This record gives sequence, structure tokens and C-alpha cells, in this order.
Amino acid sequence: LGEHLRVAPPPSGGNIPDEVALLELLTQRRSTGLVITGVGGVGKSRLVLELGHRALRDGWTVLRAGGTLHTRALEDLAKQIEPHDRVLLLIDYIETQREFDSLVQLLDDLNETYGLHLSYIANCRRTFYASSQIRTTHGHRQIAISPSPGAPALSWFEGHQRAAALHILRHAGVPDLTTL
Repeated sequence: LGEHLRVAPPPSGGNIPDEVALLELLTQRRSTGLVITGVGGVGKSRLVLELGHRALRDGWTVLRAGGTLHTRALEDLAKQIEPHDRVLLLIDYIETQREFDSLVQLLDDLNETYGLHLSYIANCRRTFYASSQIRTTHGHRQIAISPSPGAPALSWFEGHQRAAALHILRHAGVPDLTTL
């Protein structure tokens, strides 16, 4: 995201934060979590992973929640960390977390009670976010990465999608037909 912003600045009036700015929201404790939303295939999971990699480089402990995350796991984690530790949970597809709002409330309670810095970055489809209780869950920021049709940033995000897909293919060693 940040690399594409350097190559292709956002349209005027468009405020598109890069990975550093997104993590800064968690570092400064402006939010307990970020919920990345968008249409299917737009790159939500990829952005969550990129943010996790960036957080690792910045000294965070990063954990991925595979499957269903249970409150007991969060309570056990809280017993193993110190207040100065920055811990980031990556949650792919919160649609699969039945009690997501309870988990977020527990994170907030653990942070407040023990002075911890537990944060999360999760993702879901835009339609799920709009129709679920998640949008009213306390302490998170929604990061919409697929603008509505006709929005000024739509063409920028489409260009970002193409650039990200090309980057992944090049990194995997898949040749570009235009260079053959």
C-alpha cells in the first residue's frame, strides 16, 4: 500500500493511509483494533499480513488467530506478557468468529485492568461489516479498502490491486507475458 502511494499518489481529497500510518493508530492507542473491510478479492487478507510483517519489524509480538479464537486463549496470553509488550493479533475473516464483540470487550478489559497493549487487526467483507454488530463494537477503526462505485479513490484502489497482483506474481517468479 505504501509503495503504491509513493508511485501513485491518491486523488485530491483522498486520505489513504499507508501501513505505517495504520500501525500508528494502534501504537498511539487511538484504537484497540483495525477492521479492514472491502469486497471479495480486494486484498484484505494481504493487507492484514503486510501489517503483521510491518509490526514484527517494529518490535511487536504478532500472533495469528487460526480458527476460532476463544476467550481462554486471550486470558492465558495476558498472563504471559508484560505491560511494555506490544502484542498484535491477526484475525482473518471475522465472519468466522462467532463471539467477536465479546473478544474485543475482553481485550479492552485486559488492557485496562493490567495496563497491557493488546491490539488486533481483522478483516471482513464490506457487506458483513455493514450488516453485523461489529460496526458498533467499541474501540476499533474501520479501514475500507474498496470504495463505493463512483468514489474518487476507486480508480486508485483498482490500480493498487493490479500493482499488488503483479508484485506477487513477479515475486513468485511468474513471467510477465508483455516481456516475453
